[in-house]
Amino acid sequence: MLGNLFTSKKYSKNSNNQAPVVNQAPVLSSSPDKNVFQPHAADEIIGSSMKPVVRADLSILSHLDTRAAQVVSQAEKETKRIKQELIEPEQLLIGLTFDGDIFALLSKFSVDVAGLSRELTAKETMGTFEGNPALSDSSKHILEKASSMVKERGIEFISPEDLLIAIFEQNAAVAALLQSQGLEKEKIEAEIYKYSSFT
Repeated sequence: MLGNLFTSKKYSKNSNNQAPVVNQAPVLSSSPDKNVFQPHAADEIIGSSMKPVVRADLSILSHLDTRAAQVVSQAEKETKRIKQELIEPEQLLIGLTFDGDIFALLSKFSVDVAGLSRELTAKETMGTFEGNPALSDSSKHILEKASSMVKERGIEFISPEDLLIAIFEQNAAVAALLQSQGLEKEKIEAEIYKYSSFT
């Protein structure tokens, strides 16, 4: 389910006026009658049809711990609910509020987590998109920052706490919202680093 979050939604019609094809890795068909998407020769890698950028994106998603995967999944559900094409940092933050440990962490700083969630959802706009949403560039940057943070600590998997800290560093609008709730990145980090499982 999470594997297609990094897919760019670039569609093109083929010359036979058939349905649009998503620009992604080739799909093999058992029927010789069907057109099969083929990557351009410049995009091919020996022994692989996956572009290096896509492979790197999928690698980040495969390094989410169970809780972080649930956060991203919840953000995806929220984005589908509002019928938007891209999962924005605001939806990631909504997903974080569903995590029990993040809820407890935010509550320690006297944050009304339910109120924060209501404030975020009140700012959302309904769209008309009916497909599976993908991560926005801003959300990708958050995941990439979280990935680099865990690598610096010698840890393999990204936790929701990593995502929360990365949001502070990578998205000024969401960071400002968190700061308006009385949260400071340094205090959050200090509290998180008390966890033996985080270091």
